[in-house]
Amino acid sequence: MRDALAGTAALAVAGSTVFALTDTGAAWRADLFLVTMQAALAAFSFVFWAMLPDTVEYGELHSGVRVEALSFGVAALLQKVSIGAATAITGFAYSAIGYAPQTAQSPEIITDIRWIMVAAPILGCLLSALAMAANPLRRDTHRRIVATLAERAAARPPA
Repeated sequence: MRDALAGTAALAVAGSTVFALTDTGAAWRADLFLVTMQAALAAFSFVFWAMLPDTVEYGELHSGVRVEALSFGVAALLQKVSIGAATAITGFAYSAIGYAPQTAQSPEIITDIRWIMVAAPILGCLLSALAMAANPLRRDTHRRIVATLAERAAARPPA
């Protein structure tokens, strides 16, 4: 999963950078940027939900308690809170650049909106890649955890 997240981050950062540095105002370029970002964000979501069960097993190994429902529930809650926080940050950023709804925007405001569109994803993707680099769960680590849990389960007398 580490490689998948790194590839996803690279796609998002590259797509954002190309859009920021070469945009001519053509609608098709914005469409291409948005499709690229949607693909990257879908991949981020896939990686996140694919890794979550690994963390449940990691926790079980270290605590002796398996907390699947709690882990998935907290993850879903934090995902919703993050969406709300991102929306608020976007609103604050738009206010800071002087955006006024229902009016024609100046070229400066349009340029600032473009930078908001690319800066936040680049920052988020780079932070995600750094967090993944620090993740102690490697493929071989997870295999050992699963094997250890299976050994523990086999050693327990039937209930």
